[in-house]
Amino acid sequence: MEPTQETTHPITHHNRSHKKSSWLSTPAAVIIGSIIIALSILAGLSMQGGNSSRSGFVDPDSIFSGRELQDEEFLTGKAGADVVFLEYSDLECPFCKHLHVSALNSLMNQYEDKVAFAYRHFPLSFHLRAQAEAEATLCVRDQGGQALYRQYIETIFTITPANDGLDPALLSSEAQKLGINMAVFEECRQSGKYAQYVQDDLADGVMVGVGGTPHSLVLVKDKGGYRILTAISGARDEMYIKKVLDQALSTSEVNNRNFLQKLFD
Repeated sequence: MEPTQETTHPITHHNRSHKKSSWLSTPAAVIIGSIIIALSILAGLSMQGGNSSRSGFVDPDSIFSGRELQDEEFLTGKAGADVVFLEYSDLECPFCKHLHVSALNSLMNQYEDKVAFAYRHFPLSFHLRAQAEAEATLCVRDQGGQALYRQYIETIFTITPANDGLDPALLSSEAQKLGINMAVFEECRQSGKYAQYVQDDLADGVMVGVGGTPHSLVLVKDKGGYRILTAISGARDEMYIKKVLDQALSTSEVNNRNFLQKLFD
């Protein structure tokens, strides 16, 4: 089951609701766009053994080749969990907003003790406020840890109209509601402390074949690393993701039983 085109925001944007940049001539834009698409395809092929990054179960031998997961990246759970839902997302993407509001908020609560949910920032170039918003979430995480990091991200998704519609002043007012030290928060934002961190997340996404947002990988721990059970491109509904997570948990249990059996043979 593949998502329709309307469920994801592509890197190379052709949505009629957004204008193309006018600083490039048409031939140059076409050439650059073609290069970006080609690189994305190659990255996707490398990661998934020849499959595209659309939703669906991938080669069972496909190993996650992205940056090693760190505890600080998780909205629930922590690195080393048997099953990880890793999301690459843009805070101004309407499809990411829909995914969180309609599915992930509920699923994170349902699977809190079973699946770890990790979040990597993937601000699209045509969402001009997404980079600053991503940095703001990390400045909140500095003070509030995992709990407030998740709460702040979910607040932004809830209140933003998307597509650069969020008033930047709300980044501060919403942080203040969480009890954040505002002097420290504003210094963190203005210093650009996390500007490169966000770009590193984006580069990691490109490396593993992210072609638009939201893009999620369901990872199952295996042989000291993670195997990709499935890639989910777009804002899939709660029931679809729930079925995938249940399959991941079942797969993880089988792996653990096989490991124990070999250990005591």
